[in-house]
Amino acid sequence: MKMSVQLISNIISAPRNWGRYNAFFIINLLFLLKLLGQGSGWSAPISAQYGRCATMTALVYFEDTLITDENDQVAIFAGTELRGLASRVMIAGDPYYFMSIYSNNTSEYMTLKYYNSNLDLIFISSIPFLVKSGRIYGNIENPHELFFYEDNVTPIKLGPIPNQMGLENCLMSPIYLSDYLKQQDTFGTNWYYFNNPNLQVTLVGDTLSITGVPNFSGTTNLTVSATSQAPGNPTDTTEIIITLNPQIAAPLFGIIPDQGIQKGDTFELFDLSLLEVGYSGNHLGFNYLPIVEESDNPISPPSWSPGTSYNYNMTITAKVNFTPNYQFNHVDDILGAFINGQLTGTATQNASTGLYLFVIG
Repeated sequence: MKMSVQLISNIISAPRNWGRYNAFFIINLLFLLKLLGQGSGWSAPISAQYGRCATMTALVYFEDTLITDENDQVAIFAGTELRGLASRVMIAGDPYYFMSIYSNNTSEYMTLKYYNSNLDLIFISSIPFLVKSGRIYGNIENPHELFFYEDNVTPIKLGPIPNQMGLENCLMSPIYLSDYLKQQDTFGTNWYYFNNPNLQVTLVGDTLSITGVPNFSGTTNLTVSATSQAPGNPTDTTEIIITLNPQIAAPLFGIIPDQGIQKGDTFELFDLSLLEVGYSGNHLGFNYLPIVEESDNPISPPSWSPGTSYNYNMTITAKVNFTPNYQFNHVDDILGAFINGQLTGTATQNASTGLYLFVIG
């Protein structure tokens, strides 16, 4: 451990009257090593003391390596006050950390900390984390990623950008590079790209717009970089794989006959590919989306409001499906949780994730 090595070094380089201070140094050295062996000492916060909550599902990395020790811990603090202590759950062989983050403010900067049980040391993220009430930071399908380093300095980190596909001579959908900045700092970021003779590129702020040069089709790549404005200007780069396909006719349906049956009968099956008349490629697929019409006389939204403060609660992130291809997502939708007929929690949809965050007592 760094601290013990430094202390021993100081002892070795002590002056000739070392013997006089022999006992003093040994006693203090043992005392400090004992402190290092005390563990994190973290205890979960009492949720009833707070009126607001956010949730995080994360994978945690130390020196860019996924942590796997079951005794390691992750927590978040507001000043010296612990506001969230993560629970570790193994899913498909990876250790996920689930954390409820408590606050009495709509938004608040907090500090993430990581306890490494092997080193028996606590490491601190150098980047303040802005916690917003009701936010869902990551989920099992797309976990948030936390990075900690031995020197407590968190470098800028630009994550992989998904492969992009478009058509020749057509502008592709813009890429918002900040969405892929896994680890950013508070100094600001400058964005750059490296020229590719097959592409025409425009970069405004973090927004990257791409089209191929006239009549180019095929696969190529574009390298982009993020440079922090922090001292030393740390930089990270990543490569985007871009495929531009030749233009072909878009799918077009001919006339699809109406289908109607008597109640209890079965619809006849028919082949949609025989009714498609426009596409000339080899990669045609079909899907469906239910059409749900709003009621002409909708009921009034329920006035659900949990009236009891609970000493213990749990947080749940949920997705509400009507069919496998249709989700309830009206802005006025509300979910209620009931235990023995008593309302214990409500949730509305998070606009950025499409998920619902429950805090259930």
